[in-house]
Amino acid sequence: MPLTGHTSTGTQPALPHKPRHVLVTGASGLIGSSIALELLSLGHSVRLALRQPKHIKDWEETYGKLYEPGRIEYWLLGRDMGEEGAFEDAVLGCDAVVHAASPMPGTLKDDPEYEMLDPAINGALSILRSAAKSASVQSLSAFLDRQELRRNPHTTLTDESWNPTTYEQAARLPPSPQRASFVYGASKALAERACWDYIQQKQPDMTFCTFGPAVALGRDRTPGVKTVSDLHSSVGKAAQVLFGDDELNPPAFVSLHDVAHAHALAATSFSHTTNGKRYLLIGHRSSFEEVAEIVGGKRPELRKLMREKKGGAVMDEYGWKSRRVERDLGFTYQPLVEYVGDFADQVYELMHAAGQV
Repeated sequence: MPLTGHTSTGTQPALPHKPRHVLVTGASGLIGSSIALELLSLGHSVRLALRQPKHIKDWEETYGKLYEPGRIEYWLLGRDMGEEGAFEDAVLGCDAVVHAASPMPGTLKDDPEYEMLDPAINGALSILRSAAKSASVQSLSAFLDRQELRRNPHTTLTDESWNPTTYEQAARLPPSPQRASFVYGASKALAERACWDYIQQKQPDMTFCTFGPAVALGRDRTPGVKTVSDLHSSVGKAAQVLFGDDELNPPAFVSLHDVAHAHALAATSFSHTTNGKRYLLIGHRSSFEEVAEIVGGKRPELRKLMREKKGGAVMDEYGWKSRRVERDLGFTYQPLVEYVGDFADQVYELMHAAGQV
């Protein structure tokens, strides 16, 4: 049965079940930290899988005093996440797992297989196997296949669509400015395929679902963000496009909060409604031209700092057909103007603190 409906601008619904204890991987990144904070806001407790002691310090300094003792636990990954059993200690005592860790495009230097493809695939399988063996874990959700709408023109994406890139294609791609992004998308899709193969073969006694979001925008609440250059992933990229020299024109966006909220609901409901399903998370067809207009409208002080060229117009040849997440999770997407406005507010605050506006 779908959970009670939620809108980002309203009050949070009451928990339909007891609070869960959830392991979140990738909690030092944009998506993982957003998911962890959303779980906390819904009354759950979290165990954050982090790679460096600095990440623990950042979390403690930013959020440690805001929650009761025991609501946030830290677990330091001391080895390669793709190693067999790397997460077996991490999952102990957890009710659910959200897997959001994966090598980012910036990690690719020379070898796509060694630096991105194998770590993404093996890391996803490692935590899936550990969760499946655990007596306590009942649910796992994952941020995996990121559909590349720009590479599928004149097609309509659905929840069953896949990034078609093969391992061999991604591994042999010659160096170019676009290679890292292309390999990153492929690594997420290939990791997801490997997970679904495992689920079909082993039939573990837990629910499993995956999410593939469009470009996520909103306020970056990752611990340690103090300047615009600290902004992570898609939020940082958006700032670089609007105020720097980067070029990007994605055809669709989604609220960062909505990505986090969907993961939190799916991971903690233990519902057969979401089990075995893939979900697109695409809120709005738009462009950076429209994003720039919203940013300038919300924070006029930023207009003079934005580049004249922010990308093209909305690309109508791209489309999608998906209402699964709304139906299964009782979900309502946050309006574009709201989450782009949140992004604008944060950029203004950071620039103002630095004396740039």
